Amino acid sequence: MSTSVHDLLEPRYSCFWVDRDIARMYHTRAPRQPKLTPEQLIYDGRLLSYSRSFVPAVSAVLRASGLLPEDASH
Repeated sequence: MSTSVHDLLEPRYSCFWVDRDIARMYHTRAPRQPKLTPEQLIYDGRLLSYSRSFVPAVSAVLRASGLLPEDASH
């Protein structure tokens, strides 16, 4: 699979575009100041804003693939 920063250049294996109202993409990098304390960090909870629909959907896929037991609650 070939990727760029924002999309798949050569999608394979039934890849689909996801509407930006449903999911967000986050860029990450190695910390430039690795010795910062938790008090010096800024909390960003935006990723949690769609967890209500995201967690059950991911759990269903994990159950269907056999990676999560059928009786798991999350």
